[in-house]
Amino acid sequence: MNRLIFVIIVWISFCSIGFGQYRLAVGGAYGGNFYLGDGNPSYPFLQVQDQYGGLVRILLTPRYALKVNGYYGTLNGSTKYSSNYLPHDASYAFSKKFWDMGLNLEYNFFPLSSAKGETNYDFTPYIFTGFGMTLLTGGNNGMVVAPHLPFGGGVKWKVLENLTLGAEIGMRKMFTDELDTYSTGDVLNDPYNLNGSSVINNDYYTCFGIFATISIFKHKWRCGSGSYN
Repeated sequence: MNRLIFVIIVWISFCSIGFGQYRLAVGGAYGGNFYLGDGNPSYPFLQVQDQYGGLVRILLTPRYALKVNGYYGTLNGSTKYSSNYLPHDASYAFSKKFWDMGLNLEYNFFPLSSAKGETNYDFTPYIFTGFGMTLLTGGNNGMVVAPHLPFGGGVKWKVLENLTLGAEIGMRKMFTDELDTYSTGDVLNDPYNLNGSSVINNDYYTCFGIFATISIFKHKWRCGSGSYN
């Protein structure tokens, strides 16, 4: 009997989740980025550079979504503006082009409406984390491709049934020390002789900005003898 009740509850849940919901949301994003690392360990929003890109969200439930994103921009850093003191009073600056690609799981604090007539919320904060790759170009070390760990949060506002606006900020922990260097002999390549620890020695960069997405492709579920589009 308990098993039958459980099956009925799961069946009803899937029908209610699927009713009238969109499958995907696609859109664009614009914002900025900044670097945190050996050349600037303490000052966020220093030397902010433009970035732009696109994103696709797979809408799983009103609370969960999978996001695929791609951003392009320039990352700058300089010890001159960060007041960071390197061994032997060395100074350093860099500028690199980058592609940021990520796959993230998002969690909405409030269930976000995805269809007309739903009683869910039209506004929610959210958090995300996942896995990503960064492609860097510039300098004597050529093109560098390295994994990163993204994490952050933002807000979403359902302006229309299929139009969502929002803002997001997220950090990327790089699993390489080549973000802020042009070659192995550069000043910022392990300036404090910490290369034995990848946790301490690696760099971060942060992406932030606004986005707009359009929801497309509604779910089609069949519950019992009825079908819902």
